[in-house]
Amino acid sequence: MRHLRHKFNASVAVSLLETKRRCYEGYTAPRVKVIYHREGEKEEEKIVAEYQDIKAEFKKAVEVLLRVKQVGKRKRVKRIRLVIGGDHGQGAFRLGFRVLIDTESDEGEKEVLHKTINIATVHCKKEVGAILESTVIDWVTEDLKYINENRLHLLNVNRRVVTCFESD
Repeated sequence: MRHLRHKFNASVAVSLLETKRRCYEGYTAPRVKVIYHREGEKEEEKIVAEYQDIKAEFKKAVEVLLRVKQVGKRKRVKRIRLVIGGDHGQGAFRLGFRVLIDTESDEGEKEVLHKTINIATVHCKKEVGAILESTVIDWVTEDLKYINENRLHLLNVNRRVVTCFESD
């Protein structure tokens, strides 16, 4: 605000709610879970897990890829895949996924569009299955089951491809 006031040499009034809405538009708020874990005789460790909804991030990633690559016709999309994986390093377990979209142009040229997104972070010293099971695994399982049971639909709206799940 100070920058705008200086630039225009006048007071500037902006709706805070409107500004906040625009800044966070498209943002998926993470779920957070805190647990305490003790392994053997070691000191109890505080574990913080953050998880973003795979369903929302998957839909958003497909829309962004199709918009950025200017795929305006949904018939050009041949297949959409979701690959999920994770790894532990630097004091945290990170879970991510990659969206792969197989497209074919009107001339028959094939292209694979892809985008990788981090969806979960579990801050812990060691990768232990029990920690993952008590933090993010239930959320991941629920979302992947939903994605598997509900088809993703591509709709053309104002010459733009928009996604929605069958049950939305």
